[in-house]
Amino acid sequence: MVRRVGFALTKWYLDAVDDDGEVRLGYAAELHAGALRQRYASLLSASTVRAPRTHTRLREARLPDEHADGVHWAVRGLEISGRWAPAAAPLAPVELLDEPGALTWTCLQPRATVELTHQRRRLHGVGYLERVELRVPPWQLPVDELRWGRAHLGPHTLVWIDWRGPRPTTRVFVDGALVDGAVGDDEVHTPRLRVTLTRRATLRSGDVASTAFARVPAVRALLAKHKLLLDESKWLSRASGAGHDGWAIHEVVRWR
Repeated sequence: MVRRVGFALTKWYLDAVDDDGEVRLGYAAELHAGALRQRYASLLSASTVRAPRTHTRLREARLPDEHADGVHWAVRGLEISGRWAPAAAPLAPVELLDEPGALTWTCLQPRATVELTHQRRRLHGVGYLERVELRVPPWQLPVDELRWGRAHLGPHTLVWIDWRGPRPTTRVFVDGALVDGAVGDDEVHTPRLRVTLTRRATLRSGDVASTAFARVPAVRALLAKHKLLLDESKWLSRASGAGHDGWAIHEVVRWR
């Protein structure tokens, strides 16, 4: 059992990709760590031919709001306003540690219809939305590597978590059903669907203290204090399987 030390993190992740590979990744989080209280919101924008750009706000950082017609997220400082409308049923929450509530992963929208505006530019696409609630510090987690991803191809939706280390666990969902599966860097194989990931475009790579949290000094200081290096590689890839093509967003995170 891991030991709690006055730590709580609620993190939302939202994304959208259009037919041409224009992509937006949104993050909104609230962190409590001892006396530290921090909210932040960020948006990564990229495409298959355009280098990623990340915008971050600390002031006026807003978490998404749940409504009858979907999840709305607007952050004035990021010049973003969007709605994620569910196009598939949510997945059952997953407890990734023995202690209930210590680490809960909830995929509210494995597939969504997304309409968003960023800097007056509109994007209509297919997206995904999840919430992670962590009640133990990340430097105490029994994990060495995390592989995560989601793919939409034709009528199919694939979502996966592959946790490697002292307490390995793999969860793969195909069209909402939990199935046996094997997760690799270029392929996810299940009895129901085999998906290959090709033509990668790198969305982010490196130590999160200098990438995702480059403009969140409180988080950078916390990671440095506990000597935790989180090395992340995140990609937009072409997903192919069962005679269909689409887009996948996937990542590998390594604890150092």
